Amino acid sequence: MFTPFYRLILSRNSYTSTITRVYSISSASVSKIDSYNQVDYIKSIDDTTASNLDWLSVKNNILSMRGNLNKKNVDAVLLKVLVSSKNLIAASLFAQHLKSRHEELNLGSINSMLYMYSTIAKQRELTSEEKKFVLDTHKILYEKYKVLDSSTSEQLLQVLCGINEWEKALLVLEEIHLSAVPTHLAYSTMIATFFRLNKKKKALALIEQSIKYKRPLQHIAYEEWMKYIVRKYKDKKTIAKYLDEILKHIGTNWAVITESTAKQLRDLYISLDWESQFARIRKSDGQCSSCKDSLDRLTLSDEEFRTLQQNIKEKLIIGSDLLLKTTHDELKRFLESVERFAPYDVVLDGLNICYAANRGPHIDKLLLLENVVDYFVKKNKKILLLGRQHMLRWNKKTMDRIKFKTCSFLTDNLSQDDPFFITAAILSGPHTDIVSKDLLRGHKFNLKDDTLKQLFKRWQWQHQWMIFSTYQKGLIIQPPLQFTPCAQKQGTTWHIPFESETVAATAVVINLWLIMPPQVKSNSKQGKKGSKTEVSSNAPKPNQARSHNDIPTNARLRRNLERVEMLARPTSRRLRSLWDEKCAILPREKRDKIKSALEEDYFLSPEQTEQYFQAMQDPSRRWSGPAGLLNKKESPDKSKELRQRQKWLVNFSAQVAYRLCDYIAKGQKEMLVSNRLRSIADVVLERVAEILGEPKPTRTNPGRLPRFMVAISDRIAVWIENAVYRADAIEPLEAGGDEHMRLDAEKPFV
Repeated sequence: MFTPFYRLILSRNSYTSTITRVYSISSASVSKIDSYNQVDYIKSIDDTTASNLDWLSVKNNILSMRGNLNKKNVDAVLLKVLVSSKNLIAASLFAQHLKSRHEELNLGSINSMLYMYSTIAKQRELTSEEKKFVLDTHKILYEKYKVLDSSTSEQLLQVLCGINEWEKALLVLEEIHLSAVPTHLAYSTMIATFFRLNKKKKALALIEQSIKYKRPLQHIAYEEWMKYIVRKYKDKKTIAKYLDEILKHIGTNWAVITESTAKQLRDLYISLDWESQFARIRKSDGQCSSCKDSLDRLTLSDEEFRTLQQNIKEKLIIGSDLLLKTTHDELKRFLESVERFAPYDVVLDGLNICYAANRGPHIDKLLLLENVVDYFVKKNKKILLLGRQHMLRWNKKTMDRIKFKTCSFLTDNLSQDDPFFITAAILSGPHTDIVSKDLLRGHKFNLKDDTLKQLFKRWQWQHQWMIFSTYQKGLIIQPPLQFTPCAQKQGTTWHIPFESETVAATAVVINLWLIMPPQVKSNSKQGKKGSKTEVSSNAPKPNQARSHNDIPTNARLRRNLERVEMLARPTSRRLRSLWDEKCAILPREKRDKIKSALEEDYFLSPEQTEQYFQAMQDPSRRWSGPAGLLNKKESPDKSKELRQRQKWLVNFSAQVAYRLCDYIAKGQKEMLVSNRLRSIADVVLERVAEILGEPKPTRTNPGRLPRFMVAISDRIAVWIENAVYRADAIEPLEAGGDEHMRLDAEKPFV
């Protein structure tokens, strides 16, 4: 009899609780919006109007708005927002207002004031009054709190370094270790202070400590290191010698510097008459776009791999607390499975590959995984698939097909699957590759030993395939690197990787590099030893553009070389057009070699070349250019079409000469009038022969195709020569400059 009444009460309670939740969410949203209004009001204060403000009225206006700011935190937030908005004059005036009240500041306000003074110290020297406040605050804080929290300690360290109180700052750094590991900025600021005060030994000792605690140097530390070297040494060769210590530090610790650091290094080396420039490294073979050298691939030796293999169980599985997230039975089944069916050729991180499809239903994720599996099945690879049990509920039919093609092990849904994935690959043997988009950064840090971490990273670079899926290009499977993407020295040339400050590092390879070839010969009018004043005056200042007259001769010649290289390489669109129109008659057995040349040398994607090769694979269909494929029935006279294409091939050299070299018209000089031109043509001829899959012909070979290859090589050689002449005509060499770029003393006909 009480059931209807009970249901009524329950329904009312549910309705009431729902209303309460909605009201709470609405109140929180309104409060959040109002807090934005409070901050926007603070941001409206600028340096121009700050001197006329009544700060009590400003605070009352802020507190009159609804939001998160109240009497306890308004001072700290107001000061911090002013500093973050770069309104340092307004912040200083408000700080004077706070000090004039002679009231005890809370910890939040003190933090904000320390933050303000550390920011001001980067722009100017603090006044004696400001320094006194910092030192008094340091004394008061330690008298009151004994041990400071890490946030307050970091702010105190920054401002103490700003006033060169390095001894007090070093004690603060040591005390931070009581509660946390100091941040990258704390270490780099302390190191920069040591270099600024000419205390190199202390700086180097602290650098070793920062590396120990996985705190790579930031730009501020590298900047002061470079300034210290230029300030202390006068001779350019000596400066270059000690700058090499910075590069060795980067290479030894596999560091990746920022773009700001790379630019400063480049400009400093240019001021020392070095050919320093930015470049890119080709992923397929590690070739540098500037010097054409290939970076080394630092593969693991058998002994190194055995060391990694022996330690991976203990250091990775137990070290990452895997046993707390799985069962002993599951771990036992996994190890038995790996030992029974190993070795594998490829280990797939199934869940990671599925989520490379981004958004979409589960069936799309499984189809992407199946495409990856099929890719390796076609290569006759033995595959181990690692995933989770819940993947079985996505689509049984598709999952059954995938499991039929692979060996599979699915962990429990609560287990951490990445350690299984890594362990399976390493225990399988030295020739097993992994397929995952995950950078595996966390697992590298679980290896406590630095040597093991480097071995693991080198193993990853050597064996990891990457998966990308985009709407435009579809599935992209990127093979392992053919080079080790860390700072390397090839002879006397350094290749230093750096990362852009505007793009997050989401890829395992950073394809931005700073290259520093050997020192070039300085001008004959210069002395053998450059003075300290010369280096300082030649070094480009930050955010200061150099005029045309200030650009060194070697930089101008470098630009000419880059321009000639750009002109000598056809664009990918032009290459595809000529390919579709002229080269469809090439033999089928040369397909793979030509396709590889297109993809690697001209940076074409597999999708851009696959359409053509589909036509070559199917003899009943032919390629019709951009329009697509045509059936055999649609071709009334295939032999006539073939003869026409043969005729086009013979005329190919003329097409390239007149379409790509249209500015070479009247006044063209004779072909191959110098030994240098003949050398250029021979280099081009080797490349043409390689792309066409033919042996390099002699100039007396009577065949039609060899004559074509020789003719096109000669024309391209003349084209390169004229491009160099044109560059020289636009930018004449300075008196006494290096003229090694000239092919002869003759004026160009352009």
